[in-house]
Amino acid sequence: MVNKTNSSISANIPVHERIAHNLRLLRVCQQLSQKQLAEAANMSRSCYAALENGSRQADVNTILLLSDFYGISTDRLLKEDLGNIYYRLLQEETAHHRR
Repeated sequence: MVNKTNSSISANIPVHERIAHNLRLLRVCQQLSQKQLAEAANMSRSCYAALENGSRQADVNTILLLSDFYGISTDRLLKEDLGNIYYRLLQEETAHHRR
């Protein structure tokens, strides 16, 4: 069972806002631009930006593509606050690759 206080965004936040939060976090931690991510996802930068700011909802294919791109489960992308789980790990990994 997931510890709701540490790893999940409040249940009253709409799913597209959770996804937006997680997508931005993942992109920033990987030090990618919105343009780079949009190209990898075969969409325009403005379309990707709308996903990241929560003004557009991702379709199932986009969710699958982005979860594959980042190597995380769709369940985590949709339900969890990745900031609490991944931020330190991604920062450590980024620092390790810079050495």
